[in-house]
Amino acid sequence: RVYNATYDAAWDAVRKVLYNAPLVRSDKKAGELVTDWIQGKSDRVYSGYDDFEVPYRARYRLFVTVSSEEQGGTRVTIENDEQIMVDKITQGGESTGSLFAWEAVESSTKKEFNFLEAVSRLLNK
Repeated sequence: RVYNATYDAAWDAVRKVLYNAPLVRSDKKAGELVTDWIQGKSDRVYSGYDDFEVPYRARYRLFVTVSSEEQGGTRVTIENDEQIMVDKITQGGESTGSLFAWEAVESSTKKEFNFLEAVSRLLNK
């Protein structure tokens, strides 16, 4: 998403949105931020029966880039690497010494959308 804001303002907004997230990389000059794994619940994959659905345990990490646009403004992009915890026996998978394993899943894009909306709110104050 491209914002009508300076690079510094967009960078600061991104950092404020990620204030609680554990960062493994924060390089303003390169315009890159990467979070460590964040524990949570999946907003895409559920287990259960009938009307009773429980979200899978999930973890995700975010890859954020901030870059100046030639025509003005600043572009902020975000990618979400998400995994869910699965029971290898129930799933019919091969055991690797543990009954549970992390399995990659496609993002619902909800986390990314909410992140970009939060950046927008900060930049439009």
